[in-house]
Amino acid sequence: MVPSGIDPRHLPRFALTGLSDRARDTLCGFGSDHGAVHLAGLLLDFSRAAQIETVLALEAEPGYRGVAPASAEATFLLPGGFGWVA
Repeated sequence: MVPSGIDPRHLPRFALTGLSDRARDTLCGFGSDHGAVHLAGLLLDFSRAAQIETVLALEAEPGYRGVAPASAEATFLLPGGFGWVA
């Protein structure tokens, strides 16, 4: 689901590259200027002290649509949350 009023092309876009398809070790981001600003806003909101969610998942179209078309999905974790490795 696209956030209300946002063109999907203006969402953050993540591309994975590397030496081979098996070793995609480089992240290229973040799409358009709109996508970069949108991602910055999401991360600033996610980092607030009052934040209770510990996982921010940006999914492709079959999910909640948090990334631009043809983007890799991204998950951000806060310390202490599910999946966090210290």
